Amino acid sequence: MKPLEERFHSMMKPRATATDMQAVIAEIGTEVERLTAAADQARATSLDGSISDADADQARSDEHGLRFAIERWISRKEALASRLAERTQSDAAQALRKQYEDTAAETEVLAADLKERIPEIFAELISLLERVRRNDARVYQVNQSKPGGAASITPAEQHARGFIGAGQWPNLNHVSRLTDIRIPRFDGDGFLWPQPEAKRPMQFFDVFGEAERTKQATKAKYVVQRTDNRQGTVSLFHADGVFQLGYQAHHCWLLPQQVEACRAAKMTVTPIDAREAADA
Repeated sequence: MKPLEERFHSMMKPRATATDMQAVIAEIGTEVERLTAAADQARATSLDGSISDADADQARSDEHGLRFAIERWISRKEALASRLAERTQSDAAQALRKQYEDTAAETEVLAADLKERIPEIFAELISLLERVRRNDARVYQVNQSKPGGAASITPAEQHARGFIGAGQWPNLNHVSRLTDIRIPRFDGDGFLWPQPEAKRPMQFFDVFGEAERTKQATKAKYVVQRTDNRQGTVSLFHADGVFQLGYQAHHCWLLPQQVEACRAAKMTVTPIDAREAADA
C-alpha cells in the first residue's frame, strides 16, 4: 500500500471518489491518534529526571516534531474534508441531473405509448360495454318467457365476475357495474362513455327501467339479524339503500334476491305480517 501522504495527495485530484476520500480521512484520524500518543510519551520522557540532559533535549525535540506533524495532518484532514464536501455536492448535482433526464425520457416514451394505445384500448372497452348492455337487456327479456323447466340465464357480466342477484357480492357489498364507469375523451373534453341516455338500451339493473319496477313490486318487510361472530358492522343492502348492520335486529324492505343473499350471509330473515308492516 502506498504511504498515507501519497494517498492523501491522490485524494486531492479530480478523479478521487467520495468513498476513497472518506477512507483516507479515517486513516488520517488514526495517524493523528498515533502521533498524539507518541508526542505525549516523548514529553513524559523529556521530564524524566533520571535521564541525561542530552536525552531530555532529544525527547523534547522529538515531541516538538511530533506536535508539528500532528498539526500538519489535522490541516490535511480539514482540506480533504472540504474537498469531500465539494465532491459530495457535485455527485448529488450529477445524480439530480441524471434523475431529471431519465424522468424526462421516460415521460416522452410513456406519452407516445398513451397516444398510440389508449384510443384503441378505449374503443375496444366501449365495444365490450355495449355488448354487456345489450346482453343485460336480452337476458332479461328471455328470462321473462323462458321454456318451462329451464333455468334463468345469468347475465354475462354477473357470470364472469361472480356477484349475486340485485347487484351484490356474496358479502352483501354493492357491485360497481362495468357499465357505470366513465371513459373520458382522450384528446378533448367530455366523455366517450357513458353514451347519451337516449341511445342506451335497457340495463339489467337500470333503476329507471321496467325490470327494476317489476322487482320493486316484489319487495316485503322483514326483520334481519346477524348470527356470525365477525367484529364490526357489515353492509346490509335492502330495497331502499344500504344499512351498516351490527348485532341489533333491523327492520327493512327486501327484494327476494336480497332475502336470499342475507340468508347466504348467515343472517336470520323473518317476515313481518301485513299489519305490523303497515304500522312500522
